[in-house]
Parts: sequence; structure tokens; C-alpha cells
Amino acid sequence: MPDESSWFEKTIKSSIRDPHSIGKCAMKKYIFILMQVVFLIVSACDTTNDLKYGNDMDKFLLTKSQNLKLDQYSFYFGHQSVGDNILDGIEALQHVYPWINVKIKEGYSGADVKVGMILHSKIGQNFNPVSKILAFYKIIESGVGDSVDVAFFKFCYIDFNSGTNFKEVFKEYKTTMDKLMQMYPDVLFIHATAPLVVVQSGLKAWIKKIIGRPLDGVDDNIVRHQYNELVRKEYGQGIVFDIAEAESTQNGGRRQSFIMDGKTYYSLSPIYTNDGGHLNETGQHHVATVFIKQLLDACDRKVATKK
Repeated sequence: MPDESSWFEKTIKSSIRDPHSIGKCAMKKYIFILMQVVFLIVSACDTTNDLKYGNDMDKFLLTKSQNLKLDQYSFYFGHQSVGDNILDGIEALQHVYPWINVKIKEGYSGADVKVGMILHSKIGQNFNPVSKILAFYKIIESGVGDSVDVAFFKFCYIDFNSGTNFKEVFKEYKTTMDKLMQMYPDVLFIHATAPLVVVQSGLKAWIKKIIGRPLDGVDDNIVRHQYNELVRKEYGQGIVFDIAEAESTQNGGRRQSFIMDGKTYYSLSPIYTNDGGHLNETGQHHVATVFIKQLLDACDRKVATKK
């Protein structure tokens, strides 16, 4: 008996090259199988969102005493739109866990820095990662570095695409951070991985695979992964806010991934986004939980250095 999937793939390729090449009988068979595929895809997408306020990553938030340390230190966070998503997630968490006692305020001067506060601001321009590195440097140098305990910034997913020279971006980042760490030895600098986007799925993606066209999100996520690996390797002994890992990790620890040329790469889980890149309510809650955990780790480091 001939393989149905093989016949279907050949039929699609043939129909794309010559729409008139399919006979009536073959067309009926084609439509029948296509309807089955669409049904399976729709059924697979109809899943219950069971991650809100129930993720394994969130269990540590139930330890009230652990979170009281946040009001003893000051923080600065530079970002763009996904950073806003994360901060929205923190505010949502505070309604559930009111002992997350840290205030959030927009600002970028030393005078704005306060203990028990996450001072934050937009930095640089999207599509230009180096502009964000330079903007962060200027903000720290302009006075924030003399007052804050913990400082860091994040890139946006849009700063990296298949044409980005990720090695040059990392070189500029490392040079700048090395200089800042020498200038401000009392500041604990956290490092962050670049966010991801979803990889195209569904019927269009399936057809693209058959005809050999690349899926949206694959090439760009590979570059983000390559940059992120440099961050993990260089700063793994310190504190890394691994946004990419958080965005790709679902409940129970399963990660959203894809394979290209025999290597595994990761992508934003569709359950965390409505537009493929920014975080929805569930994604905000999940990534903000990891964010809070990294701030707590930073507090522990600050306590250890004072002893």
C-alpha cells in the first residue's frame, strides 16, 4: 500500500508547480487529507492554559521571608518593550504575593535611586544593540553607578536577526561591562540573555517544510542562541538573567525547541505570547518570577560580599 503522507507531499509540490496537474480523483483525495490535517492542527492548538499561577518555577515565591530582602537594596534595569512586559508581570505577582516588597519607578539619574526600588528606563534604539550598550554605560556613569546596588539591562529580540554579527555585539558588551565593573566595584552587574520569538507553526509551516522554505523565526533564533551561549559561557559563574531559557521553558521543565543541522535551538513558547515576541499575561508572570529570583540571588551575593 502506498504511503499516504508521501503521496500528499508529492501532490502538494506538484500542485504548486502546476495547479492543473491534479486530476479530479486526486483532488478529492487531496482535499480529504488536507481537511484531516487542518482538524489535527486546530485540535492541537485548543489547549487549556494551565500555567497561570501554577508553574513549577513559582513555588519559591511561597517563602515569604525570602522575599523581604528586596527592600534592602536598590536596582536599575534598562530595557525596551519586553522589559515593560516583565515589570508588568512583577506588579501582577505583587497582587498574589504582597510580600514581594519592591517598588517600581521610571527614571535614570542617581537622584532617582532608592533602596527597595527597581529604577528602570528605556535605553537605546531597537534594531541597534550597540546603542543600548552605550546608553546603559552613560546612565551608570552619569550617577546611577554611584548609588545603586544592582544594575543590568537586556536586549530585545528585535536586536538580533540572521544578519546580526553577534560576536561583535558580544565583544562590545564585554568590553563595556569590564570597564563598568572596574569603575564601580561595589555595584553587582547582572547579565541577561536575549529574548526569543516563536517559530512558525501550523499548516503554512508544514507546507513550507515540504517545499523546503525556511520557517519564520528559525534563523533569527539561531543567532540569538549563539549570542546567548557566549553570555552563559562568560558570565555563568555570576548571575545571569536567562530570559531565553525562561521563555522557552514550559510547566514541568519541557522546553520549546527545534533542530537545525543536527543541533538543538530554542524558541519562545507560544503559550507565553499573543504576537510571537512580546509576553502575554502568562508569559509576564512566568518570566517575572525568574526575574525576581535573580534579584534575590543578587541580594544574597551582596550579603556575602559584606561579610
